[in-house]
Amino acid sequence: MIYRNLYFPRLTIYASKVLILSRGYLNMGRNIFKLLFAVSGLIPLLGLFSSPPITTLLIYTFFVLVYFLKPYLKITSLKIPGTPFLKYALLIVLFGLVVECLAWYENYLARNPNPALLHPQLIPDLLLAIGFYAGMVRSL
Repeated sequence: MIYRNLYFPRLTIYASKVLILSRGYLNMGRNIFKLLFAVSGLIPLLGLFSSPPITTLLIYTFFVLVYFLKPYLKITSLKIPGTPFLKYALLIVLFGLVVECLAWYENYLARNPNPALLHPQLIPDLLLAIGFYAGMVRSL
């Protein structure tokens, strides 16, 4: 019994060192995944160099950017008046307009005679998109 009590503090110290080392490896792994995630956000930029340029892939780049700007966006969203649902609804409509602008621009650059849009002209397309994405918010 006395023998076990003498070595118990050493075992505790050793176990805490292993735990600290394992946490260090976990943090290093998380940083590698964050770095890979950031690099994956740059991949859609290669679509801009194709002929015609592919702009709708930039949606993923915006997603990665928003992910890394999340702490700053939280602070900014607290300053905006309104309920969380209203802020969420406005964000859905805003990003819907971004998606439609990117899709319209891609079809415009490709000079597609039959674009896959709500309307071939930008302003009517954006007006229809507001209704479309607001309807999606309504279904929540």
